[in-house]
Amino acid sequence: MEEIFKTKYEYCHVDADKIIFSKTHKVKDLITDYTKSIQNFFKTLMVFLISTPIFSILSVVFYYQGNFGMSIFSGAFALLFLLMAFYLLIFISGSPVIYKDKIVKVKIKKGLLFNVLEIKYRDFGRIKSRGVILTNDQLDIDMALEILLTDKKIADKIEYRGKYI
Repeated sequence: MEEIFKTKYEYCHVDADKIIFSKTHKVKDLITDYTKSIQNFFKTLMVFLISTPIFSILSVVFYYQGNFGMSIFSGAFALLFLLMAFYLLIFISGSPVIYKDKIVKVKIKKGLLFNVLEIKYRDFGRIKSRGVILTNDQLDIDMALEILLTDKKIADKIEYRGKYI
């Protein structure tokens, strides 16, 4: 039996052996959902990868102008953007399907503006993270918690407000 709860931008379908994230209330086409999430991921990645050489060139230009402070800052930004791109490639996932037997931890944490459902799972031997923004409505958060807690495979891996439930 499939249970569904709404997040801020997509729907979460909890099935018997997997969790599916889709843009619609019914799972129609996983390929289009996957392409949308991959497109968004690559847009973010391209921002970081394009910003790296821009800040590197600015660092060299500032160095030859004698402005060493700005050169250090722009070089640090180039390094920061490069490290963020590698972090995204290695540890973040945009996959719409997560199998329950691979889930390591499910965490609901309060962010600055929104609550976030973060699912950490094992993918090809590496632990990846899939985050979903929840609405700030406590009723939606309680419904999501209830649906996740009724599932025996992931009920013992849920962390909410710093405590395992």
